[in-house]
Amino acid sequence: MNQKHLLLLIILSFLALTFAGCGGGDSSNSDDTADTSDDTADTSDDTADTSVDTADTSDDTADTSDDTADTSDDTADTSDDTATDSGTEINCDDNLECTEDILTADDTCKNIINNSYCVIDDTCFANGDENPENPCEICDSVSDTTGWTAKAEDESCGFCRQCSADAKCEKMPTCCDLSEFSGNTTACGNLTDEEILVEPGCGMGQGISSISEIYKSYTSTSYACQADGTWKSTYGTGGIIYDAYNQSMEYKITWNANCPDGIEDIVLTCEKTCNLNTLPWTLQGGLCASFISNNSVSNGATVGMVNCEKGESTCAETTVTCENSSWVDLSTTDIAAPASTADNHMDRWFSIKDGVETELKSEVCLDIKCQAILLADEIGSKYFFGNCSHTYSSYYTVDSGQIIHPSYSYTTPTSGSGSSSDSYKCNSDGSWSYSTSGIGGGGGGTNPGYIWYDSWYVDTVQLYSTQCNDSCSTSWAPNYTYISLNGLSITVPHNESYSRCVYENGNLVNNSVYGCTTDADNVLSKDTTARWTDFGTDSTCPATVAAFNKIAASNDQITACATDNCVVWKTTYGNMTKTTDIL
Repeated sequence: MNQKHLLLLIILSFLALTFAGCGGGDSSNSDDTADTSDDTADTSDDTADTSVDTADTSDDTADTSDDTADTSDDTADTSDDTATDSGTEINCDDNLECTEDILTADDTCKNIINNSYCVIDDTCFANGDENPENPCEICDSVSDTTGWTAKAEDESCGFCRQCSADAKCEKMPTCCDLSEFSGNTTACGNLTDEEILVEPGCGMGQGISSISEIYKSYTSTSYACQADGTWKSTYGTGGIIYDAYNQSMEYKITWNANCPDGIEDIVLTCEKTCNLNTLPWTLQGGLCASFISNNSVSNGATVGMVNCEKGESTCAETTVTCENSSWVDLSTTDIAAPASTADNHMDRWFSIKDGVETELKSEVCLDIKCQAILLADEIGSKYFFGNCSHTYSSYYTVDSGQIIHPSYSYTTPTSGSGSSSDSYKCNSDGSWSYSTSGIGGGGGGTNPGYIWYDSWYVDTVQLYSTQCNDSCSTSWAPNYTYISLNGLSITVPHNESYSRCVYENGNLVNNSVYGCTTDADNVLSKDTTARWTDFGTDSTCPATVAAFNKIAASNDQITACATDNCVVWKTTYGNMTKTTDIL
């Protein structure tokens, strides 16, 4: 009921009461009427309350209507969502071009791989396509449409490569690999650390240049790849080129026209190398053999010798390090002996660079032998170093009890001849002892020029003899003297050098180097085919007395400077030196 209806009801009730009061009657009726009016009033009140409640109910109903309207809206929205869902199509596309995408009647997807294709790792591959990570695996849809299939054994997997039984791509046995070439390891490192494959018939030239002191010696050797996968030497040359004073190495590989297109030549160089023939003598002579080599190691490399006496539990390991073309940091330590030395003596030489060890030589023997190189170290004999050359490799080592006889002589145009000869006996512990005077021999009379003679005997048998006219006496060198001091006086073969390093107040103040060459443009007053040639300054002279004495501490044949003012003469021949203090 609304407010208008309620107001009308109130007015009608009022009129009814008024009309009743105007009709008369006795007092009892009036009282009853009054009671009735009261009751009517009460009823009116109740009616009013009811009206109010009805109004509240109407409001609630209105609210309910609003809620119903909201619910209707939500229902409408729900109807829309349901419509959207019921209208969505199922997408079976797997984004692969080699599959047929099908929606089945029960609303499931099927992706069928087309004939002659594989799907591997969500990628399409056609029959015959190789695995990008292994060329010995291919797509073979007949065998497997979702995985790789191994190629047949020996099937090609690239240039000079074939597949193994376990699907690995390996070098063909008929091809050659430069990384397996015996000359791949050099003083400057490896020519290559990776495979470089060529077919049989491919040829290469290996050039090695050793720039040592005053000259550049070079060798050039040709190699051809053989059908068995090995390299074979086919031709070699060598020679000497006089060059700027230096110590370095260069290795070069060049390929011929039978090699693959695009294959590149290789050049590898390193500076301030150390020649192994200048090692301290104590590292060149062992218990069983000697290690005499014209090869070099790079700056920073360590070279070591291990000597194991038969039956001993430890071996002596001696090492030195190449530092700016000189040997430093000589040290000896004991290491555990290998089982193989229980019944044999053993020598082993090795080098280490950047943590990689390379064995240079190894020798075993039942009895200790004597080494000719150590004769010079022990008693200052020139047995090993002659006027023309050093002892040949066949005579480096002699047995206990044998006696050696070095004999050196010369003839001159004017002053006749001269000779020297002594004998030395090999002791059972590998040491030498003076025996008797030598057996003589060599030279005699005069000659148009200077001629030197070298002969070596073991017992009474002459094992080797040579003569030359291109050696040089260091006493003829322009840098032989300093003030009133004389330098090292020996005869050296051609292509050896003679240096002088002068120190004052601990610092290098003067240095020079001359080479014994056959350079006709540098003729001195002496009548000989060899000439002392000026090569400027010696880059290997240490800058300070302290640096020089560090080298002397690692080499028995070098005498340290006693003061900060001294002169050092040295020759590349046998790494011999003379040190004199300036008083």
